[in-house]
Amino acid sequence: MERRVLISHVTDDPEWAPDQVEAVALAIQQAGIRVSLDVWHQRDFLCHLSLDEWQGWIDESMDAATHILCLVSTHYRELWSLTRDLQGGYGVPFESIRLIHLLYMLKQRNDGRILTLRPEGSGKDCIPLDLVLDCPSYRWGADRVMLLSHVGEAVLSVRTAQQDHVPDATTAPALPAVPLTELASAIREPAQATRTLTLAAKPYLPWASDSGEDRYGRWADLTINGATQRMRWIPPSGAEGFWMGERHSYLSREVVSRGFWLADTPCTQAFWQAVTGNNPSHFKQGAHAPERPVENVSWDDVMKQFITRFEQMPGWGLGCRIYLPTEVEWEYAARADTHWAYWWGDRWYAARGNARDAVRDNADVTGKPWWGYAKGTTPVHRFLPNPWGLYDMHGNVGEWCADVWKERCDVPEAGPDQSFRVVRGGSWFSNPDFARAASRLRWNRGFATQYRGFRFVLRSPADK
Repeated sequence: MERRVLISHVTDDPEWAPDQVEAVALAIQQAGIRVSLDVWHQRDFLCHLSLDEWQGWIDESMDAATHILCLVSTHYRELWSLTRDLQGGYGVPFESIRLIHLLYMLKQRNDGRILTLRPEGSGKDCIPLDLVLDCPSYRWGADRVMLLSHVGEAVLSVRTAQQDHVPDATTAPALPAVPLTELASAIREPAQATRTLTLAAKPYLPWASDSGEDRYGRWADLTINGATQRMRWIPPSGAEGFWMGERHSYLSREVVSRGFWLADTPCTQAFWQAVTGNNPSHFKQGAHAPERPVENVSWDDVMKQFITRFEQMPGWGLGCRIYLPTEVEWEYAARADTHWAYWWGDRWYAARGNARDAVRDNADVTGKPWWGYAKGTTPVHRFLPNPWGLYDMHGNVGEWCADVWKERCDVPEAGPDQSFRVVRGGSWFSNPDFARAASRLRWNRGFATQYRGFRFVLRSPADK
């Protein structure tokens, strides 16, 4: 297998002079390893590429690389977290999104494919947080021999895990490797990604019309009256739990002791209608309406018309409980082992949809959210999913949770008002600030609006 290293770095980085970058690449080349991003030879070529051509070139370079070497620095880390609009320029803000996807496609078992190299004398504080835990780190000079030895070794196959019942990555046998060309194409075509990379399709749950595993993890399809909702397995957090909230408001360590199956999208109009026989949505006109989230449903509507309906239909063969997620479960799933305001970073990223178009995430960025101005909901597979395969965890529709509202979810509250329930995720009608993973809103359980929907959870007695 031919070794090829893609170098990701910042042009004119004050901590990486051009001759130092060249020295790194030459050392790798002299070790008999090809370097894909030969920047000092390709700079003129790159400057003449259009945005789409450049993005395609980077995707192809990442696809062809056996290793991706990030020349990190303070400036590199700052740009990594910037996640600016793609129309604003090239470079690390774009590459960071792709690298995050590659890292989480490997389910945080990076297997040494993505590496970081920092200047001599620097600490790990210059490494982006996404990479500091899961990617081997070297210093140029002191660790040069180790680095060259690493990139000269065979890169391990991309792996996922499966079992006959509840997935457990620590004991399950490995599945066949997923070709990196498929991973790259899945990034560029997110709506079809889970279908393209399905690795197993043998149902093992009583309610599943189909099931399998792909780069995001375990999936199973729930089909009712011809409408299908894909469910994603959300594993337990382990005893260490996860950090919930934000430092400027509250921060608590929460444990999700049991795994659960969570709908990968907000409940669509098609699925709601298949279950209840009606469609209360305001945005139900047009060819794509069935794939838009159901909205204009109150918390009570969801409980009485949707969830109770499953209990009344034993012939649907569920064999488990359907319910709304708690807000701890919701935030745990929304974060998907990330630590930012949004799963892709700390800033709203307006062009995070398909890189080939300029579609924006569905939240109000105008500061003028009146009824006649906003466009309403969008189809549920419009934007990229988070690392666990969940769509629209930020924006589109606010999602009802099971919990009664209390001012602080980490502090017990005596006698909370049962008439208010928790809403998470923001919507097309709200500012992106309300779409943060930690943002909490309360809403009267009996009120339905055009910007409230839900996603649901399934849990069978054997899930752990």
